[in-house]
Amino acid sequence: MAKPHTPSHTKPNALHIRLAVPADVPRIFDIRTSVHDNHLGLDALAELGITPAAVLEQIEHNANTWVAELEARVQGFAMVDAAEGWLFALFVDPLCAGQGIGSTLLSIAESSLFQHHQCIRLETAVNSPAARFYMRRGWVRSNTAPAKSAPEDAIFTKNAPIPPFAGA
Repeated sequence: MAKPHTPSHTKPNALHIRLAVPADVPRIFDIRTSVHDNHLGLDALAELGITPAAVLEQIEHNANTWVAELEARVQGFAMVDAAEGWLFALFVDPLCAGQGIGSTLLSIAESSLFQHHQCIRLETAVNSPAARFYMRRGWVRSNTAPAKSAPEDAIFTKNAPIPPFAGA
């Protein structure tokens, strides 16, 4: 007699999201420097103050950085500035694009930011795949110009969802 099939709650290739830990910093930089859209090398990131030490500081002192693991390897990450209501970074290994990693990380980042802000913001290049990704998920280009960015960059915003009416 065949043993009945018991469904598993974790699939072998299931996406797992967790808070980043210090050991994730090298992989975060591997992913950040491997992307084609909004590519920056280590030197360019350092000029912006984005260094392994700065990311480590963020991870150790703020619970605002998540990583996405697929097949036991970090394949994407998201960082937010909760105090300011900004989605600071969201990047996925280009070899894993189209698997829902970015959408899942974005949902978690948005939920975190909406706990403290009615309107959240991010900055990216206007005519980029990233901008189209965000706009498909409800983000809107703002009329506010970025402070110190490239001319092709723009600020995008998203308002918190309106809770359903509970009735009287």
